Amino acid sequence: MKIAHFLKKFKVVLPPVKNIYITNASVKGIASIPVIEAKFLDLVSKSMGFTYDIMAPADGLFGNRLDNGSWTGVVGLLDRNEADMAFAYLSMNYDRFLILDFSTTYTSQVQTFVTEAPPLIPKTTVFMYPFALSVWFTLLPLVPIVSLIAYLFITKKRTFLTVFTTIIGSLFKQPVNFTNHTVSYRILYSFWWLFVTFMTMSYSAVFLSFLTVPLREKGVQTVVELSHAVKTGSYKALLPKGSSLLNFLLDSEHRHLQELGKAIQDNNWFYDTREKITNYFEPRSALLGPKMRFTGSIYTKKRISEDSFGVWNVGVVLNKNFCCKDRLNDVILSLISAGFYEKIINDEIFRSGIGTDTEDIDESEQTHTLNIGDMYGIFILLFAGYLISAIVLVAEILFHHILKLQ
Repeated sequence: MKIAHFLKKFKVVLPPVKNIYITNASVKGIASIPVIEAKFLDLVSKSMGFTYDIMAPADGLFGNRLDNGSWTGVVGLLDRNEADMAFAYLSMNYDRFLILDFSTTYTSQVQTFVTEAPPLIPKTTVFMYPFALSVWFTLLPLVPIVSLIAYLFITKKRTFLTVFTTIIGSLFKQPVNFTNHTVSYRILYSFWWLFVTFMTMSYSAVFLSFLTVPLREKGVQTVVELSHAVKTGSYKALLPKGSSLLNFLLDSEHRHLQELGKAIQDNNWFYDTREKITNYFEPRSALLGPKMRFTGSIYTKKRISEDSFGVWNVGVVLNKNFCCKDRLNDVILSLISAGFYEKIINDEIFRSGIGTDTEDIDESEQTHTLNIGDMYGIFILLFAGYLISAIVLVAEILFHHILKLQ
């Protein structure tokens, strides 16, 4: 889209970066927000017909209000009339509206967090995974109860231990050879057979999937869980320096958000967006920020939460004295309607993935053939059972000899 040109040169602020000449730069495995914003700025400038000089905040901050009323970072440059506009992926909020202006919205900002992928669950007790503990605790008393009922129903008397082991065997699809032709017993056996069939089929289906697809620990998945983990000291949460999300947390009416924000502030848990984000990843740390920052092939080895702190609109930040807001809004609406911003994002995601090493792609979630490592828990159970049987056998022999001596 072309609009009549006018001779105008603006000073434009980009998101905090070490090098402002980043339009042709690509971060391996990470979609760069400064690159995306710089390309969108270039597209807007060509559509409106203006030229520009690029700036970046020297302090590397997006912008917070200080106690004396002044502002830092991107917002400070605009507030002090040192810049005309900012394509800095800044969210709209009340405090910023008081001193600055915004264009129409061109995207939204989902504030979430990312952590290292939780460790794989050891397969020593893999045979326990298909059912929850509540199911196992229900089965434990159910087997002796059914054994007692069957013991009372059978006409040819057998020991309770024989009935009990037979009922356990039925759970493993072994036949039940009890002689009883009464209708009541057949009804009892039919319902037990239906129950066992359903349970064994469910167990087998889930058990096989657990063996072929590696399982991970639950980890921290929601904002509430993150707040609790930070409170207990098992996790730390890092915010971008100068992010308005800190004030949002501290001023929230929800206690868990207040506690999270206070912990971040008291412990000075912040990360510099100008540095490589990989420098801040640790096993027990969570990085907070806009979801678009956590886009790229490198994050296949991370866990990005599906929960969020909130969604904020994003627009071009304007100096209060900016001359051409209406014209800028018309251009932005036209470009967004045509899908140009989304295309810029997709192109950057694709470009950042070029040259990524194959080992950078996480394959731990892929299916694989079963090996001894997947099955060693079952073998341990088998050998443990044989050992217990041998011990019981020796005890029976000794007990028999003791009785003979008496």
